Amino acid sequence: MSEITKPISIALVISGLGPGGAERVATILANHWVGLGWRVTVLAMDRDDTLPYFALKPGSTVRRMGLLADSPNPPAALSNTIRRVRTLRAELRRAAPDIVLSLGARTNVLCLLAVAGLHVPVVAAERSDPGQHQIGDAWSWLRRRLYPRAAAIVAQSKSALAFFQDMPLKRRVVIGNPICAPETASDAQASKIVGVGRLTREKGFDLLIDAFARIAEEHPHWSLVIYGEGPERSDLVRRIIDRGLEKRVSLPGRTAQPGQWIDGAAIFVLPSRYEGFPNALGEALAAGLPTIAFDCRSGPSEMIDNGKDGMLLAPEDTAALATALGCLIREPQTRVRLGTAARQSMRRFAPDVILPRWTDLIVSLIENKS
Repeated sequence: MSEITKPISIALVISGLGPGGAERVATILANHWVGLGWRVTVLAMDRDDTLPYFALKPGSTVRRMGLLADSPNPPAALSNTIRRVRTLRAELRRAAPDIVLSLGARTNVLCLLAVAGLHVPVVAAERSDPGQHQIGDAWSWLRRRLYPRAAAIVAQSKSALAFFQDMPLKRRVVIGNPICAPETASDAQASKIVGVGRLTREKGFDLLIDAFARIAEEHPHWSLVIYGEGPERSDLVRRIIDRGLEKRVSLPGRTAQPGQWIDGAAIFVLPSRYEGFPNALGEALAAGLPTIAFDCRSGPSEMIDNGKDGMLLAPEDTAALATALGCLIREPQTRVRLGTAARQSMRRFAPDVILPRWTDLIVSLIENKS
């Protein structure tokens, strides 16, 4: 391999700079690489009328491309896709990166189309379980045909990476997300159960509400707070009302600051139907929160050692979730034991462990290109 003698130039391409997990990882990576003296360009598909949720350090170049228009019909979808590819290609020409890191399935497809003929390697990072997360027939067709062009495919878990078993093994990589220990603190003496995530069906908050309803009367001093926004809000509100839990369950939206949801929390629950590598789960574990998660196919089982640093339950089993919640509520010593072990176990995903793996991957791909 040839030695790289000049600062690396990298473009990070992402759908937006909101509060999601991919956005957090992109920000952590950008800030780290700026600190190494790299030239970092962040290309976001959203508009610049909102501030990034996660703070980017001075030194990176941020371009918000305003490309997230709705596509009400197939002709509009085709037109929007062509516009996105052309705009992205122009921005990549302008940035002239040594390598592109794209985050998210559809964004990966757009990047691989945009770099055609530019001779720039693309690292395509999947951010969910590709076997469960539906991106649409056309996008799936494009992904199957374009991913072989990627310099590397990065997944967050072994089970997610298995979806791409037709790709050469040396170009398939598992890198878990870097989990920053939160500055806020959990409270083992509190009586608040917390869930965090986008209010979508995949996150399973309907299941969490149903489980809490089973134990609410037995534990009248406990509450459930679900942080996040999304299209399922109205359905979740109806479910709360139907179960008579208006005074016990709340949906306060997003927190003003990242990780603020940990304040005063006693138990964290991840009720997802499927996942990639859930940042909220990692942050809860790193904060020492006793945690319950459904053992969906990708993510939780690679983060939790069941019974030692958290609890894993059969997917979508609300009865088992209610039982587990009741157990943790009644046994504060178990909450403390699980939380203490969780904080220690999450050291394996600390930034000083994970970020060098990303850096080594990027450097090796550029050296191979040379």
